[in-house]
Amino acid sequence: MIIHDVQQGSPEWHDLRNRVKHTASDLAAIRGNSKYKTRAQAIKEAATGIKPEISEFQQRRFDEGHATEAAARTIVEQMIGEDLYPATATTDDGYLLASSDGATMLGDTGFEHKLWNEELVSQIRSGKLHPMYTDQMDQQIAVFGFDKIIFVCSDGTKEKFAWLGYTGDKESIARIRADWAQFDEDVASYQPEAIESKP
Repeated sequence: MIIHDVQQGSPEWHDLRNRVKHTASDLAAIRGNSKYKTRAQAIKEAATGIKPEISEFQQRRFDEGHATEAAARTIVEQMIGEDLYPATATTDDGYLLASSDGATMLGDTGFEHKLWNEELVSQIRSGKLHPMYTDQMDQQIAVFGFDKIIFVCSDGTKEKFAWLGYTGDKESIARIRADWAQFDEDVASYQPEAIESKP
């Protein structure tokens, strides 16, 4: 594992993600498990380099998410009695990339935060997360080597704070590289949609 000295959201972080491409946050999409992006959309974006612009609403949500994440990190640090450090890393061969909202100094425990929403909270309470979330954490485990990730959904307060400990899906982790390799093949053979000329 190689730790990169970049801050999440910074231009350097975005540049690293553009160079490595096989990122944990995109694994669900390339597996067809994302609620926000289809596999076909992911292939088109990777092949053309054209991505939709971030709207003002999305940017506000991102900013709110970062603020609540920082507050929730403090709560988790109190829970586990250890400091957590946001980190971005790649595998030794530079093939896979993952960013963690927090990792312990020993690197045995990670932290992943999502902004409070009732649907996700109900998943946490049932102990059954949508693959969109577990795919991301499985690649974090593959890259960082975490034993466990503390997965939190909160608004940054203890009043609205739900969590569970995720230890990974061995089968999912084992096929990460093969799934990315297949995605790369599909990107390489991508054919733009034919543009029909109007009479």
